[in-house]
Amino acid sequence: MAAPSAEVRRDVSAVSIEMTDVSSSNKSSASLHVQGSTWPPPGAYMKRVHEVWPQLGGRNRFLCGGRCVTGPRHDFWFTCCAWSSIVAPCAFYYAFCARDLWVQLSPLLPILTAALAVLSILLLLLTACTDPGIIPRPQLQCAIHGLPLQVAQVCGTPPVQVDPTTLQPINPLTEELHAAGYRWCPTCQLMRPPRASHCRECDNCVLRFDHHCPFVNNCVAQRNYPYFVGFLVSTGLLGLAVFLGMGLWSSYIAGDHKAPISAAALRWVLIGIGVPTASLLVALLGLTTFHVWLTCHGRTTKEVFTGRQVNAVAKPPSWFERGSSLICAHESLMMCPPAALQPQQAGAQFAAP
Repeated sequence: MAAPSAEVRRDVSAVSIEMTDVSSSNKSSASLHVQGSTWPPPGAYMKRVHEVWPQLGGRNRFLCGGRCVTGPRHDFWFTCCAWSSIVAPCAFYYAFCARDLWVQLSPLLPILTAALAVLSILLLLLTACTDPGIIPRPQLQCAIHGLPLQVAQVCGTPPVQVDPTTLQPINPLTEELHAAGYRWCPTCQLMRPPRASHCRECDNCVLRFDHHCPFVNNCVAQRNYPYFVGFLVSTGLLGLAVFLGMGLWSSYIAGDHKAPISAAALRWVLIGIGVPTASLLVALLGLTTFHVWLTCHGRTTKEVFTGRQVNAVAKPPSWFERGSSLICAHESLMMCPPAALQPQQAGAQFAAP
């Protein structure tokens, strides 16, 4: 039976809360007393953050029980293109070239190519399935105990505050904060720190945002940028190894050695795989060089293309300081039917359609 439409309720101003930590072992016991009424009301049930993310966040998707965070579905074909560019040349390499290279040249080249292929796929998965540094919206911050202070510490912003009359987040942005690089996001209803930006594809504000990459189906930002750079480097080396192996194998076949397929078919296969591989390899090496330059200079792609200057205070000591995830995907929230909240109008409530 489908769960009824629900509301996530959390006091943000006037009501007194007594709630046990639902992320601890005693997840079944939680009580809230609001002006003499009993909380939770009948029909309440527990949901984890990743299960109700569409009501509390943007368009990111959660996989593997909330352990993996990836981008929206409309990047599907770009992602298929990225995987095909890795799998197809490697499949041809090991179907036709690897055996002859192992026997006639050295086992080292096929082994090294296999190691680079595994490393590239692993880094691609880490880039695609890691929280890039999403800043939780006020609805989620107010629903989890201690999260507003944690977000404030990481972002260097005041803790989220909600207007008790309108139940809308208060904009704390001042001229001094604006001059320092802080911005108010009208979509997420929060103040984001310098170098953070709102991703239109994922519909979230992301820390130290570099760009949204449809080929990995995720934003590339503070928490997965090291994986992304590693993926570019390893895939570039993989492309060189595959291209070199195919060239050596072609030379070997041309020297009066019998090919596993006809000469005409082999020619078309080499053209169909070798030419796209070479083209992608050139583009990939250029992109890798660009991101290595960005890493050395402490810049982001968006800052370079928009001409935005970043003051020294906003720059981190290292690109590889990832920090912890703020979205609390496995935290439990108490849900209840909207009808159960009708008699209890005190405090703030965030509706989920």
